[in-house]
Amino acid sequence: MEIKCIPCNTLGTNCYIVSCPQTKQGVVIDAGGNAEQIMQYVQATGLEIQFVFCTHGHFDHILAAPQIKQATNAPIVIHAEDAPAFTQTGAAGLPKNMGFAPPDILAADGHSVTVGSLVFDWLHTPGHTRGSCTIRCEDALFTGDTLFFEECGRCDLEGGSYPTMLQSLQKLAGLSGEYRVYAGHDRSSTLSHERAHNPYMLEATR
Repeated sequence: MEIKCIPCNTLGTNCYIVSCPQTKQGVVIDAGGNAEQIMQYVQATGLEIQFVFCTHGHFDHILAAPQIKQATNAPIVIHAEDAPAFTQTGAAGLPKNMGFAPPDILAADGHSVTVGSLVFDWLHTPGHTRGSCTIRCEDALFTGDTLFFEECGRCDLEGGSYPTMLQSLQKLAGLSGEYRVYAGHDRSSTLSHERAHNPYMLEATR
């Protein structure tokens, strides 16, 4: 598995391009902007993008998704609870002057997609939004705005819930084994580090 991180807007959203080195097939996770830079990397590496994944529906994670879809013909995937962000102006943090075509695939907890030799599993981890998800692939967790380095996502926006966030952090902490954590903002981490040092995860697992 190869992972490329491209910071993609003024809010510092991390867009991840995850690919199978054997087949050169891949996915784009959280295309929140900088569509041109994302596509430059895709074209320079000869990747064939199969899906555009959105961990949740806030605008800084979906802004460039329609452009990536148009350039690659890859379907957009998001949890059903956050799908309205694409069609209802102002929903789930989307600016009121925006509105996109509906996403192509509505994911749910347990949704699984195979791309080349890679298997992507969707874990529903609400709390930041109702449809927030963590996407698991091999030993990597793409946590969106659920889990950050020693932090968690905001719960005071529309669809957010702190008690629900704690349940989601407990769910992630309970995963067996070790994982690399690729967050939607800021630096990467490991699940063992977050289990030991993240105050919100510690509260969730008391």
